[in-house]
Amino acid sequence: MKKTISILLALSFIFITQTSFANPPKDMEITVSADNIDVAVIHPTRDPDRHYINKIEIFVSDNLVITQKFAFQKKNRQYLSRKLPALTAGDVVKVVAYCNLSGQMERTVPVQ
Repeated sequence: MKKTISILLALSFIFITQTSFANPPKDMEITVSADNIDVAVIHPTRDPDRHYINKIEIFVSDNLVITQKFAFQKKNRQYLSRKLPALTAGDVVKVVAYCNLSGQMERTVPVQ
């Protein structure tokens, strides 16, 4: 019984310390043109192979049009550049970036 409790406490400690170093994206830079989107998600991390932006979703007027998954991050940023369906004035582009350990960030850009 004592051994089981010790193992559970050790596992809890590992989980808590791992997520305590997790942080959501810090900022996002988005550039939208007529048919292209460039996204740079700023996400500082000490170990981008284990703590990274693992998914970026792009919506146009509330319709999911792009889902890009990642297995790692380069330094403190995650980049995405993709073609978009034809945009018209009044459309709203929403980008959601997800940290693989904890948190997410959402930004919207109106199309002029």
